[in-house]
Amino acid sequence: MSKFNLSTPKGFRDFLPYQMIKRQYLIRKITDCFAKFGFEPLETPALEYEQTLKGKYGEEEKLIYQLTTKGGDELALRYDQTVPLARVVSENPNLPKPFKRYQIQSVWRGENTQKGRYREFLQCDGDIIGSSSALTDAEILNLVLEIYADLRLEVTIKINDRAILNPWTKNM
Repeated sequence: MSKFNLSTPKGFRDFLPYQMIKRQYLIRKITDCFAKFGFEPLETPALEYEQTLKGKYGEEEKLIYQLTTKGGDELALRYDQTVPLARVVSENPNLPKPFKRYQIQSVWRGENTQKGRYREFLQCDGDIIGSSSALTDAEILNLVLEIYADLRLEVTIKINDRAILNPWTKNM
């Protein structure tokens, strides 16, 4: 009789009830802030067609988990939430603009594991699509500050603009 491994794969982990209670508390605090700012939840599949993700991440592309189904579909696990969001927006051109959405879902990266770095982890992402106003950027910064304040974490946000590096830029 052969032995088999009962542990999680390298870079993955279980969350026991006492850990899940803490995670759910944090997620609830964060989602409450998003709702207060008028953001709506979005959920995308863990799997995307490989071609949807390929060519979007540069050198990091080698970290995408890929698989082929029995039917021959080439799929990949979601690497982040930005590319799936772009797919959703392109497939749904009639979404009201500005479209304010947040996602809190697992993402996967096939990287070498290190202390505190896992191959599967929870990512929190919020975006406003369809507005180029500086007020939109300010709203995102305000949202981030509110989330940290609700979690009783002190942070400093530093703002930079690449235009100041080039004095001949028209934006100056």
